[in-house]
Amino acid sequence: MREGSSGLLSRVNWSVEGVAVQGESRVSVAALADHPLSWAQWFADSPVPGVIRAHWFERRHMLHHVRRWHRNHAEELQSAWFNGVGVMVWEVVFGVWVGWSDRDAQMLRRAAAIQRGLADLLADGEWTPLVDLGDDTADAGVYGSSFRDRDQVLLALINRSDVDVTVPLPLTPDGRVWDVWSGAPAPLVDGIPAITVPAGGIGGAWQRAGSTDRPDWLPTEPPEPASSAFRHRAPVRVVDPAGAPGEPGAAGAASGSLAPQRVTAAQRRQRLPAPTSPVPTVPTATAPTATAPTVPTATAPTATAPTVPTVTVPAGPYRLTVRYRSRETGMYEGAPFVNEWKPLPPRLHDLRTLERSGELIVPLAVAVAEVSEREFARFVAATGYRAATRSRILPSWWGRAVSEADADRPVTEVDLPDARAYARWVGGRLPTEDEWQLAAGDRRFGRRTPLVWNLTESEYTDGRTRFVMLKGGSDYQPTGSAWYFDGGPQDPEFSAKYLLPGMGLGRSVNIGFRVAWDAPGGPATNPSDAAR
Repeated sequence: MREGSSGLLSRVNWSVEGVAVQGESRVSVAALADHPLSWAQWFADSPVPGVIRAHWFERRHMLHHVRRWHRNHAEELQSAWFNGVGVMVWEVVFGVWVGWSDRDAQMLRRAAAIQRGLADLLADGEWTPLVDLGDDTADAGVYGSSFRDRDQVLLALINRSDVDVTVPLPLTPDGRVWDVWSGAPAPLVDGIPAITVPAGGIGGAWQRAGSTDRPDWLPTEPPEPASSAFRHRAPVRVVDPAGAPGEPGAAGAASGSLAPQRVTAAQRRQRLPAPTSPVPTVPTATAPTATAPTVPTATAPTATAPTVPTVTVPAGPYRLTVRYRSRETGMYEGAPFVNEWKPLPPRLHDLRTLERSGELIVPLAVAVAEVSEREFARFVAATGYRAATRSRILPSWWGRAVSEADADRPVTEVDLPDARAYARWVGGRLPTEDEWQLAAGDRRFGRRTPLVWNLTESEYTDGRTRFVMLKGGSDYQPTGSAWYFDGGPQDPEFSAKYLLPGMGLGRSVNIGFRVAWDAPGGPATNPSDAAR
């Protein structure tokens, strides 16, 4: 929302001391009285840098620039530095990797350290935007602001050009002048202190009257050469970490498609994407891995495992049409928008289609219906299963006796490890997204009531975010906003991307699962779900 109501703000102030509400867009001048923060999301700057109205009117009002889909943040950083405001770092936008380049990250780190060290000066000092630096400097594409109090001054400079520019500074020799970008004293050029502002970057000078002391907040090391290239993180398929019998693996795909890849044990521990040329990997991501629950992993159904009716999906090549909702989460291959301002409906949230192709090497048997509460209760009773990942709210099946479980309702509040554990117990696995859709084409394919989304063995990770594809839809359908997740019954070709939050928080009363079995004697992997 753009602004918070007085009722919301009073409740927040009453319940949590020291918490500020920040709107997603610019606020009105009247709202500056009780809104200390806002986003500068729609501030499109000009070649000669603009002054942010809200911060000019109320210096204590802090804004944060944000361009969520941009891969070059130099313009945001320059405006923030020029205006004495902040920048929002949003590397994962609703599960989509849009990380910052090394150059932008270095620029932000150095600027933020200086701004924090001079916070009082930036908030209370005399601010002169577009301070006179001389015609030659302006012609070279360098502009600046000055922040001044009784004994110190900061010149915050930005360089709009694509070459480094050396700028003579309008400062008196009363006290040492420090180059805040390099961390070194500013050299004298023809007796005048001067600094070099890097191409497309920021720079500045600071001086305290009568002082030669080095300030504590000044960088101690010069900036390093840094790349402005965007570092991709390609999502890759993650197979069941416990190695369920007949688990789907990677296969060749149609030309130009992103084929799923088997993730090694070491990569699972680090949650890093498998190397994919020419896309570079990013070696800094570390995320906890999900520990697979310890349950029997029989290659055939145990004595207490249920026998269920199935539909058969024949072996052979296939081609499917998939419908999906265009959301900011994207679908399979990363950011849905690149170097764009925030897209709005109808372009956002419209229904789209794509084609997927692959091949089933062996026939597949898919359960006619989802696993029921009673079937899952029998599994828990027989194995003593305890979820490896628990949240503060225990799932409804926790501690439920078999006699208390409904034989017709689908079991819900299960996450991927829970569903995989049950599937291993009955000698099967989850069907992939494509296998589920192929099986749903059989008229005997059924749904329990209430309808719930079905988990599939189509999990992906880019090293920062995990997601899985859901099929089938649910009886529950949220209303009131186009931003809500899709609900209601869905046709077999509809797929929904579901972000996996971890810590057991991915369990939902609207998500269940069914089991699939590869044909006896078939290969260990069935390379379905292969194409984009």
